[in-house]
Amino acid sequence: MEDPREEDRSAHSTPPEGQGAPRRSQTENSADPPPAIALFGGVFDPIHSGHVEIARLALDRLPITDVVFLPAGNPPHKSDRTAAPPQHRRAMLERAIAGEPHFQLDPRELDRPGPSYTVLTLLELAEERPGTTVYFLIGADNARTIGAWHRAEEIFHLSEPVVIARPGESVAFTAEDLPFLDEAARARVNARMIEGIALEQSSSAVRERVAAGLPLDNWVPTTVAEYIAEHGLYSEV
Repeated sequence: MEDPREEDRSAHSTPPEGQGAPRRSQTENSADPPPAIALFGGVFDPIHSGHVEIARLALDRLPITDVVFLPAGNPPHKSDRTAAPPQHRRAMLERAIAGEPHFQLDPRELDRPGPSYTVLTLLELAEERPGTTVYFLIGADNARTIGAWHRAEEIFHLSEPVVIARPGESVAFTAEDLPFLDEAARARVNARMIEGIALEQSSSAVRERVAAGLPLDNWVPTTVAEYIAEHGLYSEV
């Protein structure tokens, strides 16, 4: 994924039972809305508890059936190499979302040679899932540069970008940010911003804690912490 939200620290607390957008089967009756998913890209090096909370927030706030995690293979805007090979990042994601019926894993960008451009994945999804609305989750920091991404205009035609902002933070796109959208289209994008709650987790902090021999309680799912220890990941930062 082009601009992963790997260091985004916005998330939310689990909503009270019974609240949130309904996730009914699309074949339940003829009145069901068209299918919709949220695409959650990132390097996930490693996936941490904040990522899981962001996904739950999306399920609660958006009219979607599932959140699809999309680990990046070779993000064009990440100058440094990831600390863990793709197979380990994929395995940690699989463990983190196990038992979550509305979470999916799409590993296509791990297998794709060359840069992981968002627009290429969206084009493929449009062919594979015709009629499906794709909400594209993006952290506030990356949102500020999305207008400069590869074929950015197509991203806004192929998906519905949703900015996940930190508490008290407002991210409003201007004509300068997105010159290819008219005022009405920009207003629709700005209205979709979701405010989360601040968490201390970030992937870089997790890697630093592992290297320092510190516990990972509440930083990553238990199964991810076990995997990191079993494979000796992140022993050096």
